[in-house]
Amino acid sequence: MSNALRALAQKAKCRLKAITTEESKQTTTEKSYGQACLSARMQYALIASQKRLQDDPLYTKIRKMLVKDADITNPLAQLIEHNIYDNLDQAQKDKYIYKLSKRYVEIREQVLKEIIEEQIAN
Repeated sequence: MSNALRALAQKAKCRLKAITTEESKQTTTEKSYGQACLSARMQYALIASQKRLQDDPLYTKIRKMLVKDADITNPLAQLIEHNIYDNLDQAQKDKYIYKLSKRYVEIREQVLKEIIEEQIAN
């Protein structure tokens, strides 16, 4: 049994060597092209996420709330859309509150950053 295990390990080692030598044969242009594509995808994702955040309908509500008073005691109560929330069962309500709070935190961070930048600029 020990010999069989050694044989399997040797085969796996040979396959690993074959894979690494195959990868090393790739030209540097292919690697740099792949890295450029990855970089472009990451940049697009970053831009798309920023655009989505400012296009969110809650963005203007949260911005108005924070400009009026930065120390809000219960912001989620002000953001809940009761025509939707009141018709949900308990599990759906929990999910709704979770998603709403997650969106609120993301937008709040962005808005506070923008407000601070505006104050510094003035």
